[in-house]
Amino acid sequence: MKDIFFHQIVKYTYAKQGIEAMRTQEKHRILEIGADSCSNLGEYLPDDTIMYLDVTSLDMAQADAGSYKEDILYEDEYFDFVVILDALESVKEDKRLDFIKTINRIAKIGIILSSLNCFVNDSFEGELLKYFYKLSGQPMPLWFDKHKDYPHLDKDAIVMLLEKAEVNDNCILSYYGIKRDLLIKISLLEIMASQTEACSNFFDIMDSDYLHSILYQDIGLPADLSARIYVIWTKNNSIGKAKKQFCQDSQSMRKAIDSFEEKHLELMKWGLINLDYFKKIGNTKFGKNKLNVVLVTYNQAKFIRQTLESVLNQQTVFNYNIIVADDCSTDDTVSIIKQMEQQTEIPFVYLPNDHNLGIMQNYKRAFEACDAEYIAIMEGDDLWTDKLRLQKHIYFLDGHWECAMSFNQYVVKNFEEGTAFIQPKFSDSKDKKYFKYLDGHDLAYTNYIGNFSTCVYRSSVLKSLPEQMFSMKGYDWLTNIMVSRMGYVACLIQPMSIYRVHSHGTWSSQNDKEKNLAIIEAIEIYDEYTDKEFTSEFAAHKLRLRMQLQTGKLYKIKAIIKNVIRGCYKISFYLPSIFVHIIKLLMPPVILDIVSETCER
Repeated sequence: MKDIFFHQIVKYTYAKQGIEAMRTQEKHRILEIGADSCSNLGEYLPDDTIMYLDVTSLDMAQADAGSYKEDILYEDEYFDFVVILDALESVKEDKRLDFIKTINRIAKIGIILSSLNCFVNDSFEGELLKYFYKLSGQPMPLWFDKHKDYPHLDKDAIVMLLEKAEVNDNCILSYYGIKRDLLIKISLLEIMASQTEACSNFFDIMDSDYLHSILYQDIGLPADLSARIYVIWTKNNSIGKAKKQFCQDSQSMRKAIDSFEEKHLELMKWGLINLDYFKKIGNTKFGKNKLNVVLVTYNQAKFIRQTLESVLNQQTVFNYNIIVADDCSTDDTVSIIKQMEQQTEIPFVYLPNDHNLGIMQNYKRAFEACDAEYIAIMEGDDLWTDKLRLQKHIYFLDGHWECAMSFNQYVVKNFEEGTAFIQPKFSDSKDKKYFKYLDGHDLAYTNYIGNFSTCVYRSSVLKSLPEQMFSMKGYDWLTNIMVSRMGYVACLIQPMSIYRVHSHGTWSSQNDKEKNLAIIEAIEIYDEYTDKEFTSEFAAHKLRLRMQLQTGKLYKIKAIIKNVIRGCYKISFYLPSIFVHIIKLLMPPVILDIVSETCER
């Protein structure tokens, strides 16, 4: 295993490149601030004299304004270069300007600074990377979580600090660098390469192909795609030399990066798919199966192959099995499932029954058969579109014990009509977190979930549901409201599944009026069953449905009136003009306008 993580190699290679671009002699005196207990820069610049000021000293230096003079007590231009790699975030906000002025004073040639380009909304892939680090026993890179403890700096904020410190704008080179998702992929591979021989050539590839050719082109990215901010400023107008090293044509840069990813696609693919090593770790920690996938089916032979494929394609670091709860299908649903079972090592469990149980009783026996920590539900005509869906949900729930369940955004798609839209949509769209908490009151007011195939539950929660509930009409809405009494419900803000709307669906085949009347009837039952805990939200929900029904009635009445008017208009051609004139004189102006509008159409 390498002593330096890849993300550290990247930032030190950048620092070396910047110094080499501005070098004026064979041996320079350099200060690195924020090196902690490491002295990695010396490995990249072995001929230079390097002094280190670690983060601990830096924190002590922030105790009061005078401390800087004690810890950085150097005369003007004492060092040729000052290097600050991902350490500016550690300086208190009200001390940053003094800090910049100090390092600008003690540097003779130039300063090289890198900063974390962090996001409030960490990507799911980033969250997954944390999970891999956790399983492998390696420390998590600071660049993932450091921004949560310190005020965020963007490139403009850093440049503004420099301007306030009276650094000449013509001597500043600033840019966003390192493609974030590529860095995550490479970091995943680094973990695996350190644990298994399957990626033994990883470090050679990174050294020869990325660090020596792609790294210096992986710059000039849009802010939302990059992992780091890089700023170089000089004291002797040598910024032009640095620009030659780092400023590349953006179009050729993108081509080079894309070519690199394509060239090593199989290696990248291995890093995300072949997780045998981590499954061994996960299984040791979690037992035989961490999750049961409950596959609920009834006469869905037309869809089941595609549905099951989306389950079998899931990539996880834990084992899971599939519990098939078929409710006596009369078509080929079960035989198709058994055919597909032969093509995978994922174990299947079939629940027997000799007669149709109905939806709720079928779910009841499926929940009782589960023996893992978590339960994911897949209905026989839906789809999971994200191969990491299960992994993302389990990682989230493992870290959020306050949640009884999680679900994800989903696409409601009518394959017959070709329409599609995303559910649920939240009004507070400015919230950049990748998840949102909901409770029972939220679910009673609006059935945000609406589809079992988006849900993952703690097994203990589903097994705690009262038996009486399974004899009631309806299932997913009431189930989730009851679950919400045992913990928060979290929505992962990313569409990861498809709810299929089709003419053969039990629910989707009904028209809007039938659906609304069924929901109103269910609300009255649910309100009583939940001891009026959600009465106000249920009432608001019911009012909206009744308004929709009323609107539908008014629309029909208006259509009938318009048809009558059109008929009368046609008849008027056969009446003497005097009768038509008298009718117009007696008709109220408002009605006359409606008649005129209708007749014109």
